Amino acid sequence: MIEAAARLEVNLVGTFIGRDQNKPMEPAFADVLESWPPLVKFAADHGVKIAIENCPMIFSSDEWPGGRNLAYSPALWRRLFESHAGRNAGTEPGSSHLVWQLIDIERVIREFGSRIYHAHAKDLEINRDGLYENGVMSLGMGWQVPRMPGLARWP
Repeated sequence: MIEAAARLEVNLVGTFIGRDQNKPMEPAFADVLESWPPLVKFAADHGVKIAIENCPMIFSSDEWPGGRNLAYSPALWRRLFESHAGRNAGTEPGSSHLVWQLIDIERVIREFGSRIYHAHAKDLEINRDGLYENGVMSLGMGWQVPRMPGLARWP
């Protein structure tokens, strides 16, 4: 993808950082830290920035806890950015993902603003009755309603 982006003169690739579901978070993160710095350097050598999306990718019970995306929170982004030199790796935050994780959007912008390379124009409605009934440990099922701007509800 990085090589294709460079050939097409596109300077940004958005992605997730997958997580080995068979390992706890720390060993899975250690695996990523081995491959991440060389990948970031490869992208820099091709004039391409990498933007990491922050959706935890938790959509079913077999993805709980932790989800399928390793880089879903500020603490994890910091660790990734500290693992390599350069500034060609950043974030692609979706505000809806921050909302349902109860992560302060304004604080994310203040801390990571210079590393926000792309953003999603999507919002999230929190169904308060659904949240009351299911709680935050319910994978967001039953209480979060993603919405696209201008649409009353996302089907």
